[in-house]
Amino acid sequence: MNIKNSRVFHALVNKRLAIICLLIFCVGTLWTTGILSQVGEVIEYTAKGVLKLFTLMNDAASAYYNISATVENLTETLDDLEEAERIARARYGEYAGSFLTAEAVYQAERTEFWSANSDYNAAENRRIIAQGDINMARDRIAYCQQRLDGSTSSEMADYWREQLAIARDQLSDATSRKSQAVRDKARANSRFKRAQANLPILRNERDRWKTLADTAKQEHEDAKQAVRDRKIEIALAEVEAVEAKKKHNAAIAAYEAYQAMYDAQQDGGGGN
Repeated sequence: MNIKNSRVFHALVNKRLAIICLLIFCVGTLWTTGILSQVGEVIEYTAKGVLKLFTLMNDAASAYYNISATVENLTETLDDLEEAERIARARYGEYAGSFLTAEAVYQAERTEFWSANSDYNAAENRRIIAQGDINMARDRIAYCQQRLDGSTSSEMADYWREQLAIARDQLSDATSRKSQAVRDKARANSRFKRAQANLPILRNERDRWKTLADTAKQEHEDAKQAVRDRKIEIALAEVEAVEAKKKHNAAIAAYEAYQAMYDAQQDGGGGN
């Protein structure tokens, strides 16, 4: 219950307590009057007393109808609060889902970033190794060619011709591996740069959805709390309405009893 409602509630309670005290006084007076009448003491019922009890009865009726109207109004606004809570819950679910999706996309791009970086480094290592093999193959080719040129027999010439062919195959293989490594390195570098450019954008998008989801979550919590508070207000108002009804009934009974005694006194020739 908010501060304003709390003050209204306590003001109503204080007013009701005052009415209870007056009713107790009036009923006690009536009971005492009956006893005193039995022992012979004459009690005078006045129009002023009738008016006072009539006023108390009207005040009790007003208090009862006011609190009944309050219960009705609170119950009607509860429907609006519950609808607002459902909307807030749906919004939070939507934003939370979007945040989870954005987070998954961001994490996937981070994985791609580091994967591209790893592939780039691996391709560079393969290029370096292939370049080393190329250098070795070229040296081997030069050596074999030199030995072939200096061969003094057909057998030696055939041997170095065979070694020269092997060295040339090795050069071709190393050159091919280097070319593949260069292409792999270029592709990895392209992936790396693309992921590097995308990450800040995806991170901002993820953070934006997180902010929206956090705000929606708080709004949902506030909406739930508003529903809980309103239900408490209704429960307290319903209790107060029951008590107000009892006081109203008691005020009616006191007024009618006093009015009857006053009328009887008037019919019997009593005072005003």
